[in-house]
Amino acid sequence: MSARKPVVALNITDEKEFEKECKKLIDNGYTISSTYCGFINSESYGFCASYQAIFVDQL
Repeated sequence: MSARKPVVALNITDEKEFEKECKKLIDNGYTISSTYCGFINSESYGFCASYQAIFVDQL
């Protein structure tokens, strides 16, 4: 049996996948401590979204 992590950090580029993973963590007793979203939009890199969140264990 694996121990629960006290802190979980997500960094996902797909919005739907990010929502799914956040819901799983919330359903498992974690709470959101911090969030961020950003993107790179330039001629060199194109468009790349980034959704980030830090969850803490509340159980």
